[in-house]
Amino acid sequence: MESLRKECFRATKYKNFHRIIRNLEKEKILDGYRDPHSRKKFVFLSPFGESELSLKENPTALSSETLIHDLKVSEITRSLFSKGWVDDVELEHQVHDKRNFKLTYKIIPDAILYLEKKGHKFQIAFELELTRKSNHRLIEKMKQYEDSSYYHYVMYFFFVGKNDGKVCCPG
Repeated sequence: MESLRKECFRATKYKNFHRIIRNLEKEKILDGYRDPHSRKKFVFLSPFGESELSLKENPTALSSETLIHDLKVSEITRSLFSKGWVDDVELEHQVHDKRNFKLTYKIIPDAILYLEKKGHKFQIAFELELTRKSNHRLIEKMKQYEDSSYYHYVMYFFFVGKNDGKVCCPG
């Protein structure tokens, strides 16, 4: 919530900002999730909030099935952007909102990172895996990226939980 406050509002005090967010949650415009490990609070438009505020046909409201994954993708890519390591980020739901996304992208990553170095522009497909996938499944996905001419690179992040010391990479 603190990063949202800094970016969106000029509220001088966190307490005032927090009150605004709490009221939006009470009105069912926002939903929230608190990470049990970091204790960070994440807020996002609820399906009702999106229906009230969005003019788009394709809703972007987070689903409960992918909530943690989508929040982590957002958090990691936001960090890459804020550190200046990438110039722009487009999240999966933003790509889906484009008319010809299937023709242009063929495979849609969790996010697309845009970067310019030495006058060259790059599109990097960003994938986050929170659970172990079979080697076969990962290799198939990588082959799809190889067949796509849109992305210059693919960046995979594999989450290693506290009780799961396994790193999942294709062999």
